[in-house]
Amino acid sequence: QLVLSLLKFARTTESGISKKTAPLVYFPITFSGITQFIPSIPAQTSGNVKNELIPSDTTAFSLYSDSLSDLGHNLDPQRIVIAIENHGGSLIGEASSDWNIDPISNNVLWETMIYFFGMSGAPAMAKYKLDASGWIERTRMDQRKIIVSNVDLLFNL
Repeated sequence: QLVLSLLKFARTTESGISKKTAPLVYFPITFSGITQFIPSIPAQTSGNVKNELIPSDTTAFSLYSDSLSDLGHNLDPQRIVIAIENHGGSLIGEASSDWNIDPISNNVLWETMIYFFGMSGAPAMAKYKLDASGWIERTRMDQRKIIVSNVDLLFNL
């Protein structure tokens, strides 16, 4: 159904007249670099032997994003738009497609995301002597929704 709707959209002018169209390229759920818990929790002392600081959720997700960038991940959908346009394509549609991951109704995805945060974000937190395991433990004890900002992009080539 989605493909048929996209084809109809791309093959019709604003006045409803059919037109010959170039191939479509669709980028669904393209990560746009923002991840957060709702609600967010501030930093706190961990109480472990080293008395490290458990980072705020904002800091933890900022470090997670930095680690993704360091690993070569693109966190800016506009770079995709510019690259396609520089090669003759044109953006014909863009819309938000955020993930709203509930820890109860989407538990498998929620746990998968926590795993990603730990694997990518923990080394970055350790560089700043922050308690990454304390942050993951706090997250598991006080489960909150994860919001991941994404966009859908549709191009003509």
